[in-house]
Amino acid sequence: MDFGRAFTFFKDDDRWMTKIGIGGVVTLLSIFLLGIPAILLVGYQLAVTRQVMNGKELPLPEWDDWGKLFMDGLYLIIAILVYTLPLWLLFCIGFGVTFLPAIGAGNDDLAAALGGV
Repeated sequence: MDFGRAFTFFKDDDRWMTKIGIGGVVTLLSIFLLGIPAILLVGYQLAVTRQVMNGKELPLPEWDDWGKLFMDGLYLIIAILVYTLPLWLLFCIGFGVTFLPAIGAGNDDLAAALGGV
């Protein structure tokens, strides 16, 4: 398996600069629009993954169907959240068991220190 190919295959596309540039602009917009455009990036990543799985590396997918990219990205994010929900629950239980008794102990210095955590 050629791991270096994963970092360079996109350069074989004739319009790779334009496609990567659009992704960069969407990334910058995510900073200002509460991360919502990042859902498009997840959808585009899924489109690239599907294309490679089907044995077609090139050309990179076009940025032409933004609605499909958005919905695919949203579905993937929801699926990831569902699959990681047990881990989040374990984390919350562990946090509660560890820190809530210390906060409720009445020690103001300890509560102030843990407030930064």
